[in-house]
This record gives sequence, structure tokens and C-alpha cells, in this order.
Amino acid sequence: MRSCSYTRVELAPGESKRVTFEVNADRFSFTGLDYTRIVEPGLIDLWIGPSAGDLPLGAEVTLTGQLRRIPGSRVMTTPARVS
Repeated sequence: MRSCSYTRVELAPGESKRVTFEVNADRFSFTGLDYTRIVEPGLIDLWIGPSAGDLPLGAEVTLTGQLRRIPGSRVMTTPARVS
């Protein structure tokens, strides 16, 4: 399952900007064997590109810590900063 977030950044020819996304671990949650929503530690693949069909950049990150149960609603926003 893919969980997408995006922000539009206007660039002049030759210009570059840094875009930082704050991704909450809740975005990687799933329903566990006991039907509760959980976040497990482990490897996560992230992809970046202009569309879901064109993802030329990727990274692997590691979630650390203990298995966490999410008792209520999840954090599903992913704020972005452009600098």
C-alpha cells in the first residue's frame, strides 16, 4: 500500500530548493493479527517523483523502537517545508 503526500514547488530554470517532509510513524501503521492498528520497527522504502508512475528517487529508512499500538485515530498529515 502506498501512502502519498506532496507539495508543489515553483522553480525557475536552474533554481533548486530543499523540501523537507515530517513523516509521522503512524503513516506506516497497519492492522495487526489481533485487529488493532500497530506500528512495527523495521525497514521502510520511500519513493519521490513527479507522479505515482514516475518515481526516480528512493530511500530506505529504519523505524526504531518497540512495537506501538495506536489506540485511536492516526496522524495522517505530512507537513512539508520548503527552504
